[in-house]
Amino acid sequence: MDLMFFLPSGDASFMDEGHLPLCNHGETRGIDSFPDELLLEIVQQLIHDDTETGYSMLSLSLVNRRFRRIALSMPSFWTKIPGVQHDMYKTFFERSEDLPLEVTITIKEKYTDTEIQQLDESLSPDSTRRWKKVTFLCDCICLIMEQREHSDSFSQVLSKFRMLQLPSLETARFVLHGDEFHEYKRQLANELLRYHDGWEAPKLKTLKLEGFIPRFFSKRMDSATDVTVNIDYMDHEVEYEPFSLAYFLQSVSAVENLKIVLNRPISSEKLYNYLPITYRRISRRLGLTDLDDTSTLVISDHSIQKLVSEAPVPDVTPDSLYKHLLITYRDEDSGRVVDREDHDMELDNQAYASEEWIQRIYLPGESLINLSIYPFVHLAKLKYLEYDLDPLCDIYLIMSVNRMLEIPTVEELVFRLNKVRKREAYDGLRLRMESSLLRAP
Repeated sequence: MDLMFFLPSGDASFMDEGHLPLCNHGETRGIDSFPDELLLEIVQQLIHDDTETGYSMLSLSLVNRRFRRIALSMPSFWTKIPGVQHDMYKTFFERSEDLPLEVTITIKEKYTDTEIQQLDESLSPDSTRRWKKVTFLCDCICLIMEQREHSDSFSQVLSKFRMLQLPSLETARFVLHGDEFHEYKRQLANELLRYHDGWEAPKLKTLKLEGFIPRFFSKRMDSATDVTVNIDYMDHEVEYEPFSLAYFLQSVSAVENLKIVLNRPISSEKLYNYLPITYRRISRRLGLTDLDDTSTLVISDHSIQKLVSEAPVPDVTPDSLYKHLLITYRDEDSGRVVDREDHDMELDNQAYASEEWIQRIYLPGESLINLSIYPFVHLAKLKYLEYDLDPLCDIYLIMSVNRMLEIPTVEELVFRLNKVRKREAYDGLRLRMESSLLRAP
């Protein structure tokens, strides 16, 4: 039996008894025969299953008067507050009594003065002290608004999320989603990265960031033990920089489980052309597009033999091949930094054998950078580190972060290449990729 409800917007007075929706009693006759105790168990199960928002719980309270009576007798029924208008937030806040809250906040493109005032009430210390879990949702369209009045209200709202008192917060998630990042406003993007400035969250354990890398916390978050950074590959100018990620990780240096995800489809030839020629060649040589679905990267004997047969390299092992993928070579004669595949193979092999090329790393768009000035990050408690990549992401750029990490206690290191995401977006690029590979010098 499927029941569908359309919730009116605006004032929350529709929740009063006189505004309850009518229900077909023939459809609910079986449920009506259940004792209250059994219905209570059903409601509690719904609360546990509804992990993202509270919309389905709200719908359940509108089925009929009996369900409403049960819902009003359970403060825990109202602890998951969806990204709704202020009046609805206030209703959930009051009916949940003093229980911990799970809150979803949807950031809009434009706010009126009244809405900003209402947001202040929702972000008051009396409210945020009860937050156990918070999710911020922001569309990329908010970063490309051309009208100044939109930008002003958006910037004003972002500032509201700073300096929050969050004594009970255990889980925080911030999602930047959408497909319009290529025309972003840098000023707004910079403000977004600072949304957590001044947070007081002594119990924060789980932190999930999707679509961007924020600035480091102004105060170290030593309580954060589980961190996920899901970096969308949006544009060659705004994609993540290893420096940014390293500095952020310094502020959560007590992390025990760290997952770095780069899974944004590269949907245009312009973006694909910014990938290093080296990666485009090696990705085909190693057969990365032929990995099993969501498989962990294991460099097989077949892949090694395939690479060796096309470009002989002495003493190739999975470990040395891993280094070969990460590092570019510095020509000692000219001082130039070049991709290994673009260098003369004989000199390349000599350098590979002596490992002279490990001394330096080159980042696209940057000058030659000595490793000594990198922000090395000591993660003394890290046990699990996972890189979750698409086959076409820039493995060189993302893996340069790994060179900055000191992880003496890590027990499990996972590299995952996800073929499922590749199927969804990359199949249309196959011919263009092959053409680019054939044209590469």
